[in-house]
Amino acid sequence: MARLTDPREIMAFCSRPRSKAAGALADIGGVLDTAAQVDLGATYGFSGAPQDHSAEFNWTLQQLGGTTGFYDALLQRLLL
Repeated sequence: MARLTDPREIMAFCSRPRSKAAGALADIGGVLDTAAQVDLGATYGFSGAPQDHSAEFNWTLQQLGGTTGFYDALLQRLLL
């Protein structure tokens, strides 16, 4: 068994969720709008690699595209 050394990963084991992920629930309010989805890999360079998990929190602002990158796009979508 691997030893956990990353504090964020350790916290996930300390407080496990008591519910399923939103995408796994049948009645979350309708079909997801696939036209509004953003390909984080193509647009911002996120991949499925373990080091890219939570990249929006772990990467530097420069890696996320500066002030016209990930967070700017996120803010615009949330305010619509």
